[in-house]
Amino acid sequence: MRTEKLEHFLYGPVPGKGYSIRAESPAAHVQDYKELCRGFFVPIDPSFLKDFTHEARMILSAPNMGYIYFSRIFKGTKLDDKGRSGILSHTVAVPTNFMKEGLSYYALESALTDFEKNNGIPNGEMPALNVEWDDESDSDPDTADMQRRISKESLKKVIEVLQKGNSRIFLIHKASTFRERIELSYAISKTVDIKLQVKPLTIVTEPPLPLILDSVADIIISPRMISLKANKGWAVIKPFKEGVQEHTPIDKRKIDNLLDEIFD
Repeated sequence: MRTEKLEHFLYGPVPGKGYSIRAESPAAHVQDYKELCRGFFVPIDPSFLKDFTHEARMILSAPNMGYIYFSRIFKGTKLDDKGRSGILSHTVAVPTNFMKEGLSYYALESALTDFEKNNGIPNGEMPALNVEWDDESDSDPDTADMQRRISKESLKKVIEVLQKGNSRIFLIHKASTFRERIELSYAISKTVDIKLQVKPLTIVTEPPLPLILDSVADIIISPRMISLKANKGWAVIKPFKEGVQEHTPIDKRKIDNLLDEIFD
């Protein structure tokens, strides 16, 4: 097992101040991230974070800086002096070479949630984030069971479109949960950006704010269509073609047996 300390920061409601940087580790890359995301630390349209179980992710690849910024975006409670809830973005700066050496997005996600569980949602300075992963494993959880997340044909189309230069992708994933969209973002980033190095990708799971949509995001994963500007090079792709089952079909005999049991 390998353990590394990574810099991270929290953005959200700050008592007596409103939305701002709430906490950061000693060498957090706040200013670099701010410039990359045009100052929007929570780039998601708030209406898409429906409840306290709904989450989103932003993966922002910055190869010139040698980092991938990974943000867990979620709702929290009792975040200000009046005890109100609000949206939080917990972002970690990950050296790109760590991802190439086997670090998974699942390990990053686990490290962030463990930190929040053990430390709450702090204010002010906070320690660096401990991230642990098995650097000798041949298995990559980000790309495991890829067929459940996207078809081979659709992934080939994603790669084909991205190789055209300024093209961008809207993945409309109608029959999906927010968790499935998150898993799809991990799989695409690890395959297309990290392993194949087609191009650095900024991926957002859930429709983003207009400025992020128009100038930052390369791939958006959404359960429904939104307005896209034709001159921005968007291609709309479905993870699975029409008529292709995204989940293993239930055996007809199993259905009949259960219904007979219920209605007898």
